[in-house]
Amino acid sequence: MTLTFGSSRLRRAATPLATLGVLAALTLLSACSETSDDGGSEKPSTNLASAGGEAHEPTAEELSVAGPKQIAAIEDNAITETEYRSGFERFRACLSGEGYELTSIRDAGAIVEYGVPVEAVDAGADQPCYEREFRLVDIMWQLDHADELLNATNLRIVNTCLLRNGIDAESEIDKAVESMQNASLSEDECGLLPGQLEGKAPS
Repeated sequence: MTLTFGSSRLRRAATPLATLGVLAALTLLSACSETSDDGGSEKPSTNLASAGGEAHEPTAEELSVAGPKQIAAIEDNAITETEYRSGFERFRACLSGEGYELTSIRDAGAIVEYGVPVEAVDAGADQPCYEREFRLVDIMWQLDHADELLNATNLRIVNTCLLRNGIDAESEIDKAVESMQNASLSEDECGLLPGQLEGKAPS
């Protein structure tokens, strides 16, 4: 079965996770950010803001297709882990009800990574379920955890580089970067984008 991979959707449509990870996610999040129009939506206008000042203002169209449980989760402008995981499970159940199953599901720190069968995308079953049950919750959660996601991605990339060069992996990004620098390994040699490590949150 052919799969489309990603985490919570924002990371899945870009480049391989091991290469760009959260940087790709943040690019997609920025691309998704729109100014809400003043159309007469009967659902509340909610500003999905992160602690870092990023925000996604849902449009009237986005709110019109979001289900009541998703609307209830976002209306206080804060997503709990329980709300995030409940949203994911609703999305998963919705897709299952259409005859398709998510695969390769795993916890990846702050987020859930998963694969979506291309058949579900081609049949038009995937997007309506995602938008109704999970999309706005997913955006808000990933914005609020951008630093954590970036750290996890950087740690995974640097540790892969360390192991490839016969150096023990580390459990913390600062120690992993120190080991990389002590071994005179450059960001380019380790598959990091220019300046990628500069965006890591302090541990």
